[in-house]
Amino acid sequence: MKQILLRLLLVTLLLTPLIGRVLILPATIILYTGSSMKPTIDCGDLIVCISRDYLKYDVGDIVVCTIEPIQYIAHRIIELRGDSIVMKGDNMQLPDPPIDKNYIKYVVTAIIPLKLWFPITVAIAILYMALRCGKIVANVRGGKDFEVIIFEASILISIAVISLTPINSTPIQSTIVRPSVNLMEVKILSVSEVMVRYSIQYAYPINVEECLFKIANETIYSKACISDDHTVIVETPLEIYQLAYKKGIEDINFKLKVKFDKGTLEGNYTYKINWRKLNIYVEGEELIIENPNYVSMNISLIKVIYMTIDKAGFTKILRIDYIEPLTVNALSKQVLKIRRESEAINAYVELKYELLEEEVFERKYIKFTG
Repeated sequence: MKQILLRLLLVTLLLTPLIGRVLILPATIILYTGSSMKPTIDCGDLIVCISRDYLKYDVGDIVVCTIEPIQYIAHRIIELRGDSIVMKGDNMQLPDPPIDKNYIKYVVTAIIPLKLWFPITVAIAILYMALRCGKIVANVRGGKDFEVIIFEASILISIAVISLTPINSTPIQSTIVRPSVNLMEVKILSVSEVMVRYSIQYAYPINVEECLFKIANETIYSKACISDDHTVIVETPLEIYQLAYKKGIEDINFKLKVKFDKGTLEGNYTYKINWRKLNIYVEGEELIIENPNYVSMNISLIKVIYMTIDKAGFTKILRIDYIEPLTVNALSKQVLKIRRESEAINAYVELKYELLEEEVFERKYIKFTG
């Protein structure tokens, strides 16, 4: 009975490479083929693997990933990115595209060279079969020691399994979707920032190598960076909008050169701005001036005309005040408190400013209460 259990255990160990292909075992041995991991792992070497559930991995470790049920890739981790990893064969020029961490199945802990394991295995198998050949033939003919026959046949099957279930040496690029980067939107975040959002698959933005604006035949260099959510944040210098306003330009064009882990993307982008009049309105006894433009607007004239009613019941001008010229910053507002005169019942506020070299005149009515 002990011999049967011992033989069964040995067969199980020998069949580990096959079982490890279907189930995640605590440990397994796999034959490696290909040249992508040279000189660390040569074609034909055996790699000893421990399940990821029992051994943590980090940058620099060699891991075995499953792409298809029985197709594996063994490469070295060069970067961890949240829920993804980036691997690279030691003999490869470029890294593999990022893949989900769930694809990792084993961590490689040891390498047994082909020159060591193969001669020893073959020698042991030949020696064992030579010594047992006569008895095996006799047992087969006599139908005796059936469990011994199964055990010895299993040894040959196990050796064949090790030889016929290698790690696939095909680069990982051929087993997943190719990287793609598509523009989703260009959006103004503030006076000084514009966002460029991409739809990115199997690629990773590293940095922005070049950023420049082209306005009215002039080139203005700027800066851009990659945010945490992989969008590009472009700095928009104030002179860009000032020049566009001066020339009456509404289409802002800029160029980006973004470096990804798989190459470089160059693109020309455009976003539109509208030069509009100031939004001026009254709230109670306050005059609200909103500037919807991306440059400061100067109000050159602010005149307050106070009105009253004379003894005959006619409306007449009580007095006229002039407020100092006012600058309203880009995308902001100013609030003017109109000081009430004791005898005034209402007032008219007249404002004058320029928009694209055209003079704009506005007049607002304020009624005093109480």
